Amino acid sequence: MKIAFIGIKGLPAQYGADRVVEAIVQRLASHHEITVYCSSHEISAGSIYPGVRLIRVPCLRGKYSHMTSVDFLAAVHAVFIGNYDLIHVHNIEASFILPILRLHFKVIATAHGKTHSVEKWSPPAKILLRLTEFMFAYWANVRTSVSKSHGLEWEQKYHKEVQYIPNGVDSEPVIDEQAAQRLLDELGINGEGYILFAAGRILPLKGCHLLVEAYQNLKSRNHLVIVGDLTQMPGYVSQLRELAKGNNRIHFVPFVSSKSQLMGLINRATIFVFPSINEAMSMMLLEVASIGTPIICSDIGENSAVMYDHAIYFKSGDSNDLSKKLEWALNNRDLIQEMGKKARDLVQNKYDWISITAQYEKLYQQAINSN
Repeated sequence: MKIAFIGIKGLPAQYGADRVVEAIVQRLASHHEITVYCSSHEISAGSIYPGVRLIRVPCLRGKYSHMTSVDFLAAVHAVFIGNYDLIHVHNIEASFILPILRLHFKVIATAHGKTHSVEKWSPPAKILLRLTEFMFAYWANVRTSVSKSHGLEWEQKYHKEVQYIPNGVDSEPVIDEQAAQRLLDELGINGEGYILFAAGRILPLKGCHLLVEAYQNLKSRNHLVIVGDLTQMPGYVSQLRELAKGNNRIHFVPFVSSKSQLMGLINRATIFVFPSINEAMSMMLLEVASIGTPIICSDIGENSAVMYDHAIYFKSGDSNDLSKKLEWALNNRDLIQEMGKKARDLVQNKYDWISITAQYEKLYQQAINSN
């Protein structure tokens, strides 16, 4: 099959949906012709990704216009120049291009969450994003969601089938312990335990402010390391730095581009805290669980649907409850280590990328063969 992917910034992946596409194409490239449309702002000229044809698309630089321009021009290129059997569109906000793509192609659209709920969008932008939800429902040949609850909600709302296909993990994740230690040495964390928060983008919905507030109430001397892109919402990051003011054991680390180094940081952490207020199905949560690092996370349904009873849950939005759960976890290291091991076994058995990619591949073939 000749398959094109639209809706991500590019490969190698740095963000959630991009990492999903990367995992899929890595497993399809050996027996299909794969094309991935990328942002020329994110992917430099001459970039190569093994087994995949990268098409860099010109784009605007604005917060609202960047991916809109990438997705639109990718769709135009596909319709007038592309030669594909099927196109797989990722991210529900990219669904505005579905009417264009349907002129020539069968299209599968995958939702990675409800983008209109993200705080960085203005009210008019959120209205437009809700319209893309409508296009997702009515213009795709096949619809999938990484969140079971979101998929059921859209089925009830639009009376269109939305198939649940979860995100996955690598059975043998690459962990760069040495690179992680170099970063820890730079932070002055030498053999001491630390609490870790990591996200591709530091946004309010990720709940980092709750963690900083909770950490300030702890008696523990463990460091707190916050990793992620600090440029997306400067005002929010300034708020975080103000909350952390006066505590030299709170460290802010810009986005770590090397996944293996990030996995090394996760592997060395005493506890990983995932305080998200809103999620679909987090790649980060899965990857942390896949290497057995103990997890404290918010009690939203999207987290408990993945972790079952193999994580410590705090009341979403409640920093005081998070502080109590952190204190308990740090005083019960043996128990949380055992919990981490069970989470690792669960995730590696249930969310394997090989079987998940096979589900997508089956959908591709069905869509191509359908009338």
